[in-house]
Amino acid sequence: MLRALSVSAALASLLALGNCATAAGPDQAAIPEHYVSASSSASAEAAAAKSYALAPMDSRITPTNADFLEYAAYVEQAFGAQGLTRAAPSSQPDLVVLLRYGTGAPEKRVRVNDTAEFDHVTMAAQGVEFSPAAASSGKSSAVFGPSGRSAGATFALGSEFAPKTYTTYTHFILLDGYLVDPAKDASDWEKAFETDIGSTGTSADLHQAFPYMIAATLDTIATDTGDVVRTEITGTDERVAYIRSVAGNSAP
Repeated sequence: MLRALSVSAALASLLALGNCATAAGPDQAAIPEHYVSASSSASAEAAAAKSYALAPMDSRITPTNADFLEYAAYVEQAFGAQGLTRAAPSSQPDLVVLLRYGTGAPEKRVRVNDTAEFDHVTMAAQGVEFSPAAASSGKSSAVFGPSGRSAGATFALGSEFAPKTYTTYTHFILLDGYLVDPAKDASDWEKAFETDIGSTGTSADLHQAFPYMIAATLDTIATDTGDVVRTEITGTDERVAYIRSVAGNSAP
């Protein structure tokens, strides 16, 4: 799958970066746990690349944008773990990598607890009689009858069984790598890899989620996964500390 983008525009943005080094943003409070999904495809030539230059995929974002610089620093940490080196401004990289990120619209969800633990003591206090068999099964023969269905008595379930509404946000990171070929127009460069990363949770803050998403996919970025890879990562994972250390902060 090829994304609709302009490599030429990204390169122009990259040239505007000049000697400006990527730097992480201010310390962000981290979310203790994230569920991350990723898929990636890569050509055989991608493994031979040794250097890269990073630019925004969205031409509306400048390479000096504060958010881009923060997120790019995390991506560079991941590339460093794979042995890739950011090319000096005056040198030609093997790859031009385009980065895009964002958060989808909030989605309202409803959680309903579909099981209830019957409290024998409380029910007995309400006048329910239990046979030994009913006590072991959690159902009262006096109230539920031999079939286990209610014989007419009504119990008010606690608030823990009421439907709960909550909001989730889906964050995404897209990374596309192109093999630099000076003999061709940039729009004709071969795509070396394409990596999609997503994470859905109750936090709307991409600044919190981004380092976790990159940390969870250290072995996935710029590779060929063949399928979607799903993983859970927590603040105690050493990969999170490694990615966040670029900001001088490895706290969860």
